[in-house]
Amino acid sequence: MVQNMRQEEPEIIEVLDKCRKKLQTSPKLCGLNDSEIQICDFGNDVFCYWGIIAYQYISKINSFSYEDLVFFLGEIDEKGSVCNYIAYILQKEYGIRMIKLLIVASQCGKYQQLIPFVEDNLLFESSVELEETKAFLNVIDENKYPQMDILLSDYAKLICNMQKQEEIFRIFMIDKQEIYFKFMSCFCQKVFQIDSETGNRMLATLLQEGKNKVEKVAVDFLDIGIYYGCSIFEQYFDIIHGWMQKDKKLREKLIPIYVVYLKKAEKNDFRNDIIAELYKIPFGVASEKTAFLRAIFDRESLPEYLKPIFDNILSHPFEKDNDVLKLLFRFFSVQKKMEDAEILQSIQQVYRVNGYWNDDKNFFVQLASILHELKNNQILLVEYFFRCMFTRGIENFYFALGLYKNMVHLNDIGDILHKREISVVKLSIVLKGLLYFYYDANSICQISYKLIKIIPDTMDAEPYIAVCMDEIYENYSHTYNKLAKQYVNDNGKWVEELTKRILERYQEYIRNQKVANSKPDLQPSKERKQILRKAKLEQNTKINKTAREASFFASMFSNHVMKYGKRHAGIQYSKSDGYSYLVTPYSSRKFERELPHIYVNDPVDWYRLRRQYLKEREKYCEINN
Repeated sequence: MVQNMRQEEPEIIEVLDKCRKKLQTSPKLCGLNDSEIQICDFGNDVFCYWGIIAYQYISKINSFSYEDLVFFLGEIDEKGSVCNYIAYILQKEYGIRMIKLLIVASQCGKYQQLIPFVEDNLLFESSVELEETKAFLNVIDENKYPQMDILLSDYAKLICNMQKQEEIFRIFMIDKQEIYFKFMSCFCQKVFQIDSETGNRMLATLLQEGKNKVEKVAVDFLDIGIYYGCSIFEQYFDIIHGWMQKDKKLREKLIPIYVVYLKKAEKNDFRNDIIAELYKIPFGVASEKTAFLRAIFDRESLPEYLKPIFDNILSHPFEKDNDVLKLLFRFFSVQKKMEDAEILQSIQQVYRVNGYWNDDKNFFVQLASILHELKNNQILLVEYFFRCMFTRGIENFYFALGLYKNMVHLNDIGDILHKREISVVKLSIVLKGLLYFYYDANSICQISYKLIKIIPDTMDAEPYIAVCMDEIYENYSHTYNKLAKQYVNDNGKWVEELTKRILERYQEYIRNQKVANSKPDLQPSKERKQILRKAKLEQNTKINKTAREASFFASMFSNHVMKYGKRHAGIQYSKSDGYSYLVTPYSSRKFERELPHIYVNDPVDWYRLRRQYLKEREKYCEINN
């Protein structure tokens, strides 16, 4: 049963009050085992059920010493609300403190077992013992708790609720040990939320200290404090700006603070110094760019003083850093006032500057998954695809190819381009580009029909049809023939002509094949057939053996056959055969792709044709530029 909700204290009190009344009116519940108690006994009130289970565990405790409790609770195989209720009962009815319980649990090697009882109950503590702070923080750090930030945040809130923030800050300033640094980043948020004046006073103290490893904590306080006012930032600007210029780690943390200050500040005294420092970001490391992009992440348009910085980031390479790429696309996706054409132009610039055309799979995966609205603007995408196809530079060609494969809807191309006057030569170049650089037989054959539909009846379509028949058909005859049958009744002069030629050539191929098979002189002898079959088997065996030896995954399995999925077994009875045992087969996955005929027949010639195409396209781009 899933128990994953975090309840507020009034809700817990209400549930446990109901449970106590239930136990008083039904004493027999006390004598039942956990397995004998059913949720239906409580009208399907799952919280009351969990509360009763919690009281059942409490009734079995013989000793309330912390060490005995650790070993008792460590044996309870429960999660969620049951553990929360047990811990709350121990806190409020038996005076057991969760912080001390976790410290003792760590000493007994039971930290992991006790976490479910402590993690959601820190805020319900009735007191805080400051001398335990260091030990508590050490326990969390040593055991590498995955949700450390939540636990530290709750502890910081508890301290502030108990009005102990001044004492904790004083302890930190005296001790200054590394163990406090992670905690102070959570602590400062709670301090400012409760009393911004106290937070500013602590921030000023940290900035005055300015050394002995407190700089990081000072910047954490400043990161929160800047939203509550700019006076401390301005008062200690020289110190802060010195860190910005000399310390790389602090610089990354200060970049968002500088951006926030520019948006909030009323004075112009430090504006030029701050902007000058931010102008260095496009020439810096990727982590500085991610810091800036997180800071400007907003639906509103960029202010004029930040836009040049952003534009410079787009025009300088960030070495394909995935975090920068994701943040850029997220930024574009929330920009409501930014035109789609401007977004697409910026995306192309990122693609070109960072050399993504060498390997753009991840680029377009990120693009398609984030920019949904841009993907819906098919008119823009199709026109941009067509424009990039005839823009000089191989990077522009690959960007166009990426748009076609990942963003453009095939069914929309014909309708969108039909409104434009496009030469037959241009259409032929587009078609050949997709043929040589996009290995998808169905898509290529489909696009050939989409494009031929936009050629007017009065225009000579023979150069385009020649590409369809001499290059597409020769590479994908089977797929092209199947598709042509679907266009038999389609209207349009050039569609009919193309369909007629495809079907006629395919029929001619079938006739010639039958003639060849019927002539004994053209058939290989039985001996040659056996030799060929044996040679193929040996070749396949060698290929499979080489593939297994080179495969990382194959090395993980002793068996050469990988099976996956579920099988179902059953026994069937019939009078004639009696009992029979039936087992369903494993699931299977099959993927087929038709490879270009020329590539299979002569891969070298295929790559020659690709290079030749790129030169032909580049020359045509020169003419049209």
